[in-house]
Amino acid sequence: MIEERQFDVEGMTCSACVHHVEKTLSDISGVHKVQVNLTTNSAFISLEESLNNSSLLEAVDRAGYKLLPKKTRITQSAKLSIELSVAIVCTIPLFILSMFLPSFKGSYWLQLLLTIPVVAFSGRNIFRKAIKQIGQRAAGMDTLIAVGTGSAFFISIIVTLFPRLVENTLLNGLVYFETAAVVITLVLTGNYLEERAEKSSTRAMNSLLLDQPKEVEIIRDGFTTSMSSMDITSGDLVIIKAGQSFPIDGIIFE
Repeated sequence: MIEERQFDVEGMTCSACVHHVEKTLSDISGVHKVQVNLTTNSAFISLEESLNNSSLLEAVDRAGYKLLPKKTRITQSAKLSIELSVAIVCTIPLFILSMFLPSFKGSYWLQLLLTIPVVAFSGRNIFRKAIKQIGQRAAGMDTLIAVGTGSAFFISIIVTLFPRLVENTLLNGLVYFETAAVVITLVLTGNYLEERAEKSSTRAMNSLLLDQPKEVEIIRDGFTTSMSSMDITSGDLVIIKAGQSFPIDGIIFE
């Protein structure tokens, strides 16, 4: 028997992520249809009733994303707020130090200490997803961000720890700690703002769904009958009385 299940999806940032999640779920035996929505970060799955959720969760996790129940999603939103807060607290002094006090004694070491929490804590999910995407021979926005910020971070570490190795190269005396931190902070800021906008749109959509009438009157084959709004099909003529909400989109006839 086929049934439909709905999940929240964590970690999607672009259309490539949507395609990757849909392909991962579609490849599971017993899954008949998958529809992933980037705007609401949700997945609708038509599958065999005997198929348990654990196989779905494990497959998506291996791909670098997560299927989440509603309550878990709230917890993930709180984690994002903490990660962004840590990134901002570290990035602001780091940016000031690199831009206005580059010759300060011990500046490189202080910049390194300020960058480590941003990369290792705030940006850890970006790198985790990028590694899994590469393992799956796929690429997304996280892959690009991880490669760029990771390169800037590790080159700066080499310049700081082993300055003699680069003293006769173009990298001599150049570090890019603030670049890695600023990019990660901006990405997290975008994710946070997107999360807030998504919550607002989801509340508005849920409000519209609650206003949708459950029972409607339609004219079919010349007869008026009452039926569930979920059973309306293309071509039905729905009677909308004064003060009633519209159950579906359609063409208005007077």
